[in-house]
Amino acid sequence: MPWTDETIETERLRLRPFAERDKPAIIAMETSPAVRRYLGGPNDDPAFADAIRAAVVGERPGVFCVADRTSDEAIGSVSIDDGRGEYEVSYQLLPEWWGRGLAAEAVAAMIVWFWRTQSDDSLIAVTQSANAASCRLLERLGFVFEREFEEFDALQSQFRLARP
Repeated sequence: MPWTDETIETERLRLRPFAERDKPAIIAMETSPAVRRYLGGPNDDPAFADAIRAAVVGERPGVFCVADRTSDEAIGSVSIDDGRGEYEVSYQLLPEWWGRGLAAEAVAAMIVWFWRTQSDDSLIAVTQSANAASCRLLERLGFVFEREFEEFDALQSQFRLARP
């Protein structure tokens, strides 16, 4: 997937490339026990946080900063990559922004972007099966449960969304 410096705006969000000013939000997400609950736990290793920060603030394809549209404050991330051999959408938001429908809004915008920029017929999403909120969000967006598998010492659920 080619790198883009595109900015995508929704009613409440701005999806844009990460910038240096977003580093505190990146570190907060990586070290938050709540954010990382279903992602292997918080990562308190400063070297890891620096590596993540460098990768995200660099030119990593398909990765967007999720920012509040009014203030442009970084509140999360949303990405599409092909690390599993198929394009997969992933997202995370800082806990203080949960419960407002913002994750669904960000993922929906990424889906539209993906269909517009790529020719693939489907998109997957994977979440821990125990993450009921994420499973419900994916189903609300039209993803269909496909299979469960073990990864990172936890049961994972894979969902698929077919191109309309």
